[in-house]
Amino acid sequence: MVKSSRISGFYIAICSFVISLAVAVFPGKSALEGDQRNIPDITDKSDNWGFFTAFFYGEWPNFLGEWRFTLIVFQLAISVSGFLMLTKDFRPKGSRQVIFYVLLFFVSSMFSIQLSRDASLYAFSLIGFGLINISYNYRSKTKVALIFCGWLFLFLASMFKPILSLALLPLLTWLLWQIRNTSIKKTLKVFLIPLFLLATLPSVLDQSLIRVSKMQSVYPEQQPVILDLAMNYCWGQSDSIRTASKLALEAVVRPSYPVESICAATNPFRWDDLHSDPKDWKFSNPISRLTGESASPKVRKLILDWVSIVIANPADWLQVRLLVVGPVLFMSNSFANTEFEKANLSIFDRFSNSMWTPLYFFVGLIDKLRITSLFFLLAFQFFLLINYSNMRFDQKSKMKGTLAFSFLASTISFSLATLTFLAPNGRYILPYITLNYILLYRALSKNSQTRITSK
Repeated sequence: MVKSSRISGFYIAICSFVISLAVAVFPGKSALEGDQRNIPDITDKSDNWGFFTAFFYGEWPNFLGEWRFTLIVFQLAISVSGFLMLTKDFRPKGSRQVIFYVLLFFVSSMFSIQLSRDASLYAFSLIGFGLINISYNYRSKTKVALIFCGWLFLFLASMFKPILSLALLPLLTWLLWQIRNTSIKKTLKVFLIPLFLLATLPSVLDQSLIRVSKMQSVYPEQQPVILDLAMNYCWGQSDSIRTASKLALEAVVRPSYPVESICAATNPFRWDDLHSDPKDWKFSNPISRLTGESASPKVRKLILDWVSIVIANPADWLQVRLLVVGPVLFMSNSFANTEFEKANLSIFDRFSNSMWTPLYFFVGLIDKLRITSLFFLLAFQFFLLINYSNMRFDQKSKMKGTLAFSFLASTISFSLATLTFLAPNGRYILPYITLNYILLYRALSKNSQTRITSK
C-alpha cells in the first residue's frame, strides 16, 4: 500500500497545478473552433462542425460574464478527473514512472483546455474511460450508474467527430481487456454490441439532429474528397485518373475559372488553399463548395465519382495518397497560443499572462519536438517490441496483448487521419495518441496498488 502522506502530497501537487493552470488561462486563452455563438437561431448555423459542437459551444451558459473561461475550466475539470480515475491504481513509483506520468498529465491537461472539437472529444473521452475504469471497484447499482455515465460521456465525445472517433473503439476494447483481466475473445464477446452502438449511433443521431434543427447544410464530407481529387488531377501518374478527377472537379470549380487553376492553388498539406487561397491573383479560391439542401444530389455524385476513381485506379490513387503519409506521421501544431491582449491590462491579467507563458512554452516545445506525434508513438512501440524478448515468461502473454492493442489503435488512428486528411494539425489525432500512452503506462506500471472491491 502507498503511505497516506505520499497520497496527500500527490493530490496536493495535482490540485496546485490545476489551480495554477486555471488562473493561467483566465479569461479564456484557448483556440476556438466552430464559434457560431453569435448566431442566435439554430437554423442559421452551419453544420460544418456537426450539431453537437454548435450546440455545446453555442448554448454553454455565460457564467461570470465569460463563457470561454468557464467552459475551459469545465473541460479541464472532467479531463483531470478522468485522468486520475483512469490511473487510480497505477500511481507512479520511481523516477521513470514519475517522469512519464507527469509528462502525460501535463500534455493531457494542456490539450483539454482548448476549445476545439478534438480537445472537447478528448476531455469527454477521458472522463468516460475513467468512470468505466473505477466502476469495476463497485457492485450493484453504483457500478451500473458509473458504467452508464461512462458510456454516455463516450457517446457524447463521439458526436464531436463521428468518423475520427472510431479510433476510440480499439482503445476502449483495450481498456476493458485490462480491467476484466480475461481473454480478448471473451472481452469482445461481452462488449461487441455496445462497441457497435458507439460506432454507429453518434453519427446517426448527429445527422438526425441536423435535419430536425434545419441547420444550414455545407456538407463537410466533401472537403477531403475535393482535396483528394485535386491532388490526383494535378499529380496523378496516369491519364485515366487525371481525366476522371478533372471531370469530377468540374462540379465545384468556380464559374469562368479554368480547371487548371486548381493546381496553382493546391497545397498538398492544406485544404483551405483551394477555397480561401490567401494569394492575390486572378484565379484565387478556385473551389466553391456545394452548399444548401438542393446541393445534396451533387454532393452524393461527387463522392460516388471519387469512389469509382479510387476503385478503377487503386495503384495510381495510392501513389498520390502516400504524399500525406509523412505529414500524418509527424503532425504537430496541436496547441494554440492565444495570450490575452488588450489595452490597460489589470494586475490579475498580467499575472495570468505571466503564468501562461512558461506553460505554453513547455507544451509547445514538446509538440515541436514531435513527442506528441504518431511517429514518436510508433517508435516507442517498436522500442517495447525490441525489449519484449528480455521480459519474464509470465509477463510475455500480457505484453503480447498490450502491444497488439497499441499497434492496432495507432494503425486505425493513422488510417482514419490519412483518409480524412485536410491539414497537418496534430490535434486531429492527439486524443488517440495520448489515450494510447495512458493505457501503455497502465500496462507497464509494475507497482500498482491492489484493487479493492467495495460493496
